[in-house]
Amino acid sequence: MTASVIVPSYNGAKKLPNLLAALEQQTINNFEVIIVSDGSVDNTAAIVNDGGWKLNLKLIEQQNKGRSATRNRGAAVATSDLLIFFDDDMRPWPACIEEHVKHHQQYPHSIVTGGLQEEVTENATELFKYKAFLSDKWLSPLKGVGSKALAKDQVFVTTANFSIAKKDFNILKGFDERLTDAEDYEFAVRAVKHGLPLFFRNDAFAWHDDVITTASYIKRQRQYAVANAKLRDIHPNWVKEGYLKLPYKPTLLKAILFNVFCSRIWIDALDNNKFKKLPLAFRYRLYDYIITANGAIYPEKVALT
Repeated sequence: MTASVIVPSYNGAKKLPNLLAALEQQTINNFEVIIVSDGSVDNTAAIVNDGGWKLNLKLIEQQNKGRSATRNRGAAVATSDLLIFFDDDMRPWPACIEEHVKHHQQYPHSIVTGGLQEEVTENATELFKYKAFLSDKWLSPLKGVGSKALAKDQVFVTTANFSIAKKDFNILKGFDERLTDAEDYEFAVRAVKHGLPLFFRNDAFAWHDDVITTASYIKRQRQYAVANAKLRDIHPNWVKEGYLKLPYKPTLLKAILFNVFCSRIWIDALDNNKFKKLPLAFRYRLYDYIITANGAIYPEKVALT
């Protein structure tokens, strides 16, 4: 079985070399790599075309259309029966693509999400360690599923590292291009409703080389909240069906507490590692409040630019 590896990228020139170098080290080599540059204005084209990569590599350049349309474009030109999607800040382990292929040989009509995690080094910031902690916390229940398909309350796909047969991708009509975020979750729910089982395989693993600040991370939470509101507009029945939740509304005391943390002072203090001497459990709870307060609860109170 051959595969098409699809990578959407926007100004990813600094990130793509790590991904492409990791793809060169894969245990199998019968795959093509399609980089779709989504309106990039950096030297992405030079990195891809002039890097001397030992890959079956193709670059597609387009005007900026967003992540959903960019992935759909890559899928449209893919020549293989199996589509494997990575974000441009991923660094797949050597056996990652082989594990994706092996899964689809065993379960030909399914979707598999591979494992992913931030790699914590000695120089990692407090925020990066916290993000890695959250990733492990969120994915730990899925790791215990083993070779079984995910249950209804475990609906999960991340476009950072997942695979699907091109035929099934086309049946689902790809990603919803109305969405600029949460498009992977929307895709996962449609897949389940169509009867495609979802799997999680940690062996198809990739490091996530995320570069974040507290402000950029909070901005992502705000974007995700907006996307979820749009999801509820597009699929109003999904709330009753249990696939979507209404926005969280804190009680009076919690509302006051969240309001306390709505300040640039807290955001800058987290970025500057001001809390690292506090006990781990306490400071991670503190980070929860800072990020949630400024992200999903009171996004209008603090400007991030």
